[in-house]
Amino acid sequence: MSEEIRQFDQADVEANKVMCILMIIFPILFFLVFIVESMKNSSVSKFYANQALIVLILNIIPLGITQLAGLICQIILLVGVLNGSYMPIPVLGEKIVILK
Repeated sequence: MSEEIRQFDQADVEANKVMCILMIIFPILFFLVFIVESMKNSSVSKFYANQALIVLILNIIPLGITQLAGLICQIILLVGVLNGSYMPIPVLGEKIVILK
């Protein structure tokens, strides 16, 4: 099974990097993708907003293991945003697409 490597447009990454970092650090801000004009048509913003929503759901569940998993996912996503690469949450990131 070949795995597709996805790349984001670097101009899109640079234009929305700060807002994506905010969404990952504070997952409750996932809705910024609907409000901020520059993020509405950005594939990077939509991808990381979806990932932030998954992290938010993990953090809301009152189990220690899901909150720890949410923290680990936030770290993985921060590395992805800072590198400007496509790095979904392991296991859940590509399977759960809430925002399109």
